Amino acid sequence: MKKWIALLLILFGLLPTGALAQEALPIYQATVRTQQEASFFDSVDPAWFHQSGEISYRNGSKKGRYDLFTFGDQAKLTVDQDAVFYEEYDGQYRMIYGEDPQHPSELFPRPSFAVETGYLAANALFDARLSGGEPPVLEQEELSGITLAQADAAVSALLDKLELSGYELSTAVDMSVERIREWGVRQVAEQQAGYNIYDRYYDFSQATEADEGYYLVYRPVRNGLTIARPEGEEGVRAFVTAKGVVSFQLRNSYVPGEECGVCEKPLTEDEIRTFFEKDHTRRISDGFLDPVFENATLMYCPMRAPNPRDGMILAPAWYIEYTFTDGSRCDGWAWYSAVDGKLIMDCIS
Repeated sequence: MKKWIALLLILFGLLPTGALAQEALPIYQATVRTQQEASFFDSVDPAWFHQSGEISYRNGSKKGRYDLFTFGDQAKLTVDQDAVFYEEYDGQYRMIYGEDPQHPSELFPRPSFAVETGYLAANALFDARLSGGEPPVLEQEELSGITLAQADAAVSALLDKLELSGYELSTAVDMSVERIREWGVRQVAEQQAGYNIYDRYYDFSQATEADEGYYLVYRPVRNGLTIARPEGEEGVRAFVTAKGVVSFQLRNSYVPGEECGVCEKPLTEDEIRTFFEKDHTRRISDGFLDPVFENATLMYCPMRAPNPRDGMILAPAWYIEYTFTDGSRCDGWAWYSAVDGKLIMDCIS
């Protein structure tokens, strides 16, 4: 009842949104995926991604294990302790360095037309976030050779085989032939005007309806909160066409375990902002001037258990986005525990 009263007060402008108390949230044990424990090694069948019939293998690590599979048509599957990457390739390319155009770089595998199409969507999302603009929206749930539901089902099937649950589709971008041509031509022009020159790009103006597909982003979720980590992104990014999943990038570093506690009263946004502002002295002393709070998102984050012998836990934490001045205006971020307000990690630390 108190929560509904608070919501009504917010709607009438009588209570700031950051003052709304959070409901109690469970805390979970978490197992870190390592070379020795809970890794993806030996649990991934290359045939889930590709059925060329011909495949080679090599270990890409001198000290541990890093599985590299290459299929007969150049597609590659990489399996690490906490990651699975699959992409299709078509030949090779060079990069010509702007500072030394007489000495091109070595040859690199050239992503296929379909994979590059997925990159167009990924770049559009990244550019929108970087500029603060509007991200591309889903315009069509049915393309010429595939529907959004079919693309989602294809990725979900891979997640089931990998025994990963709790993933939710957070972003979907339909790459229609119109978008492929428009975004592709623009990206190639931007690259050609850059300092370094690549010969990897295709003539996207020749795209056809057979090239259409969906770029999908999935996030692991518990109790309505995204699971994330300060060290980098968790989740899945994939591009799916009528041919199937042509690009798949999974990062899953922690395995949620049994419930081991409860955060009875997670700190509110207003409360965590107070903890954040108390750390400004340290930020300013390190040369990160005029820090300004911009946004805060409540998530689940891996962190050390209060008793170090208990290892890692997944507990509620606030992800704060802020800006600061370091010659020019810059973007910063910080993670704070929603349990006790302790700083977990700051971009300046």
